[in-house]
Amino acid sequence: YFQRMYSVASNSQMRQTALLGMLRCSHHVQDTTATVDYAGKLLEMESLDEAIRNEALYCRASAQHMRGEYGLAVVDYNLLAKNVRTQWGAESKYRAAECYYHLGAIDTAEQEIMSFTQMRTSHQYWLAKSLILLSDINVDRQELFQAKQYLLALQNNYHAQDDIQTAIESKLQAIAQKEAQQSTDTTYIQQL
Repeated sequence: YFQRMYSVASNSQMRQTALLGMLRCSHHVQDTTATVDYAGKLLEMESLDEAIRNEALYCRASAQHMRGEYGLAVVDYNLLAKNVRTQWGAESKYRAAECYYHLGAIDTAEQEIMSFTQMRTSHQYWLAKSLILLSDINVDRQELFQAKQYLLALQNNYHAQDDIQTAIESKLQAIAQKEAQQSTDTTYIQQL
């Protein structure tokens, strides 16, 4: 219906409404190709409301992220991450760090997370996700003590009932296994 509306639209407001409908539908069904296309068309329109612009940026970044196009996704995420007081801004700050992590830019990912911790956001879920990612960065660097401390601090201070506590437990178990393996390896080397 939105595609038909777009094809018969007589003014830019109707085209914008149709494109927004197509964008939301394609994003909902995770059609990444259509989402990127509709978001691009919407973002090219003049006099676009800021809320619609942000939604289009978020949908496009999310679609690119799903496709593994982290370099493209991070550009849009960074535009949204300037305001972490909004839901999309806070999530985008985390997602930008996640994209940098996937790109192998671990130092940049860490800088994103550290700057996020200094910003005032009411969206504690995305801040917690960022700290879990920071723990992963420390594990990658073989800094297990530091990784564990981030998780324990988060475990003690994050009280919402969602997937964060499960993620913390899983990460702590993985760190404990790595510590046990390192201890076994050290004992074996000392015996030689």
